[in-house]
Amino acid sequence: MNKRFCILCANFTGKRILLNFSRNESRLVRSSAELDESVSNELDNNLKPRRHPGVMNHKPVSLPEVIKKSISNLLAGEVPKKQMLCEAQPLERYLMARQVPVEKAEFFDKRLETMNEVRNSLEIDIESLPQEEQDRWNKSISDKVDNLLKKKLYSWNQIDFTNYMSQLYLVTRSAAEYAVVYKIFQEICKRTNFVPNTVFDFGSGMGSVIWAANSIWGSSVKEYFCVDSSSHMNSLSEQILKRTEPDIMKRIFYRQFLPSSSEITSDLVISSYSLLELSSKQNRLDTLINLWKRTGKYLVLIEFGSEGGFKVLNEARTAILHHVNKGKTFENEASYIFAPCPHHNSCPRSDDKCFFEASYTSFPQKPEHLRKEYYSYVVFAKGERHEKVDSHWPRIVQPVLCRSRHVICRLCSSSGNMKEVIITPSKHGKKAYRCAKASRWGDLFPFKLKPYEKSPTEKKD
Repeated sequence: MNKRFCILCANFTGKRILLNFSRNESRLVRSSAELDESVSNELDNNLKPRRHPGVMNHKPVSLPEVIKKSISNLLAGEVPKKQMLCEAQPLERYLMARQVPVEKAEFFDKRLETMNEVRNSLEIDIESLPQEEQDRWNKSISDKVDNLLKKKLYSWNQIDFTNYMSQLYLVTRSAAEYAVVYKIFQEICKRTNFVPNTVFDFGSGMGSVIWAANSIWGSSVKEYFCVDSSSHMNSLSEQILKRTEPDIMKRIFYRQFLPSSSEITSDLVISSYSLLELSSKQNRLDTLINLWKRTGKYLVLIEFGSEGGFKVLNEARTAILHHVNKGKTFENEASYIFAPCPHHNSCPRSDDKCFFEASYTSFPQKPEHLRKEYYSYVVFAKGERHEKVDSHWPRIVQPVLCRSRHVICRLCSSSGNMKEVIITPSKHGKKAYRCAKASRWGDLFPFKLKPYEKSPTEKKD
């Protein structure tokens, strides 16, 4: 039986919407849990439960003031800001509804299948008609098939980011993308002492990766290599940065296409909201392997938390794991998935979608208000995994349900399975209960999972 629970959130128009999270009983396994001993000791030493090591930063993220000022000055042109905000909304809806491009082979197979269905539905032998009549009927059938395919298959088109389209993208996506990238970089900082010297940004767009990296690591980043096929996007990014920190321009290099050679690596390689803009699966896979070869330490992939975004991200995850595992084990390659997955197996949510949320303050809308961005991501790391306390903790992949005297958490575990745990103060102790209650969607869960054991009361029932 499928059960559902919902949360209320705000979409980009400010209206309240419902997000449904389906619970499939056949895939969600009840599990017992025990608070990690090291965390228990820290709590004994006055660590507050809301600050346990698995907690990520869930505070709303705002664009840096210098970036806001630069964007405002840049947009103070011929088109009124109110008009731009109105025209940007359809673009955002279109981007969020974007799906994976249909492969040519799939398109032709579907067209042939639809053609046969239409022909079989006719009560006339077309081949027995005169040639002129045959041509007319074939033209009519072809038109009908094309109309049916438009309804059956997603029509993917390359977005032409002209100068004005790039500005609309800046208006509708700058604050959201910055918040997501900033939050992921924060997680890397929280769990490691990593500081990149070089950053490679594929699909760099307006420069949100540069803004986030500069906010966290500052001048420690000695070089940014930005690739975006739109010259207008590159120009827009350059104009924003020149108005904020002119000195940073000495460390930034822009290109429209990926360099042919992948011998030179960067400490941090990132592709944010770009894979879904590639026209075919082969193009995406070739790009991924290229980016992986360029990776010195971390490869970060980000997409919308939509069906299309998760699909290309799961495809990328599978491709990288297959590439790394080819001929050797994952561990022998000294590489691993850093986040969000606590395992290297197939995604247990591949039939649904795995996504998270980032809170941010709107911009350039006035007055600024709180909004949510839903995104999917995966971070690959090269090198040996440090056996830290959080290395194999499960990830909370759905909103935590706080009920009367118990907390329900849905987790992705290190075994590659979806688990459900119920934490109560009577069974697990006050420390564990408060720790679970302080946890949020997207956090690491500082518990060790064990096979579920029924309580004496349940056994009697």
